[in-house]
Amino acid sequence: MKKIMIADLDIDNVSNFRSYIKRKFSIFELVKPALSIGEFYKNLEEFKPDIIIIEMKFFGNMSFKSIKELKEKNPALKIVLYGSITESEYMKKLMEYGALAYMYRPVKPSELERCLNEVLKSFENDEQTDRLQRILMKDYEDKLPLFENCFFSTIMRGHLTNVEEISSSFEYFDVKIEPPYCVAVLRIDHFKKIVLALDEKEKHLLVLKILNIINQSITNGVAFINQFNEIGIIMGGFDELDDAMEFLKQIKNNIAPEVNEGISISIGVGRIYESLAKLQTSFHEAMAALRYRCIVGYGSIIALEHVEGENRITYNYPIEREELLVYTAVIGEYNYCVKLLNELFGALEEAGEISSRLISQIVMDIIISINRHAAEQELNLNGIKYFFPTSEILGLKTLEDAKNLMLKGLEKLCEYIGEFRKNKENELYDNAVKYIEKNYFENITYQKLSQQLNCSAQYLKKLFKTRAGKTLQEYLSYVRINAAKKLIVETNMSDEAIALNVGYSDLNTFRNAFRNLEGYMVGDFRFIKKRNVKQ
Repeated sequence: MKKIMIADLDIDNVSNFRSYIKRKFSIFELVKPALSIGEFYKNLEEFKPDIIIIEMKFFGNMSFKSIKELKEKNPALKIVLYGSITESEYMKKLMEYGALAYMYRPVKPSELERCLNEVLKSFENDEQTDRLQRILMKDYEDKLPLFENCFFSTIMRGHLTNVEEISSSFEYFDVKIEPPYCVAVLRIDHFKKIVLALDEKEKHLLVLKILNIINQSITNGVAFINQFNEIGIIMGGFDELDDAMEFLKQIKNNIAPEVNEGISISIGVGRIYESLAKLQTSFHEAMAALRYRCIVGYGSIIALEHVEGENRITYNYPIEREELLVYTAVIGEYNYCVKLLNELFGALEEAGEISSRLISQIVMDIIISINRHAAEQELNLNGIKYFFPTSEILGLKTLEDAKNLMLKGLEKLCEYIGEFRKNKENELYDNAVKYIEKNYFENITYQKLSQQLNCSAQYLKKLFKTRAGKTLQEYLSYVRINAAKKLIVETNMSDEAIALNVGYSDLNTFRNAFRNLEGYMVGDFRFIKKRNVKQ
């Protein structure tokens, strides 16, 4: 049962409200009313009402501020206001801050009933929302392992690099891994051939079985599915690579009896690092180690350290950010390009001394990717050398010089692309207008127009709003009414015929549109224009 408290300095008003509520709304429990501000806060604390019916002058000059703060501190509280008609603006404003309803004095029983029914409806909506939220939370709890798996894959792909955020997520998912850290990647060999003999369910169960064996074997670490045939393993506590390799050998031995004969498993192992920020690096190293299966042999445990010399750049370089830089440059978003460029060169600076030849090669690779991606989008760059002179790239000596060259070139490029896109936008808008003026008598929608112009309907909506200051339908009405005005002046066609000719199937719709745009009825406009012609 929901509790109601009435707050009014006038005892008669309180008595009338209470009497009506008792008769008509027995589902509410009336708690002790508040006849003073002191009583109000005392009763609020003691009875914790769900609903408060409060008179606007109850708090005197502080009414607006007090009621607003009351709702802010008690979001679930239902507040019904009543006051004089001169206070309607205050009450309407309080509705924006969460008050549920308001009434004018003297309060009619029908108005009180209306407000209380709104309260009941609000409680029903709250209960429905709570019910849906509980269902959602239950579904979320059931699917939490999926989110956990997605979190680990996100780290490995380099989309999450902030150490604090990674640590916070580890804590949230209750994953406890002590440093130092090492990432291994387990892959089922010849998976594409193996799955030909398995149905979808068997394929999934095979990977799940391997995942469960690993998680049962590991105490300081966690395993997750990265692909159908690939499981990532984050391990902690191994100071020496040989110890990590021995542990993975035990895991491999545990898996062997549980999978079908003929299935072999290879494991790539990255280097060991102290920081969570290096998980992605270790993962990339483990993936690279797996590529040596064709040399070392399938079914092997391969540490990158054993097959490659130390590489300070390749596996530390955030290649995903470079790809994003390329896409961002072609879009023309210079500010984000600067942010991404700082991240890339920050990673290169951490790698230590880099030869001038390699610096030039890195810059050239980025520029070639930008040029190719721009060509794919039919952006005419008039020669990429204009923005990034080849002679300057080949003459780079330091990372600082390379970064400055990139910043300068990207600024010019983004300005050019911005102007290019603006011209394309002008051309698109002009073509849209031409199509409408030629086909205004048809049923033209954003979807139809977007198909004609080979662009998105959403982009057209934005374009009309910014360029015409109108929606497509408003602009179409403008064109149609102008065509109708010409027919009225130059012909003796009836309203019905004109409406059909300019694209209106309903006469009343045409007449209303004409009046709204011109300020005249169709007949009045015809009379004025015909009279002017005679004169």
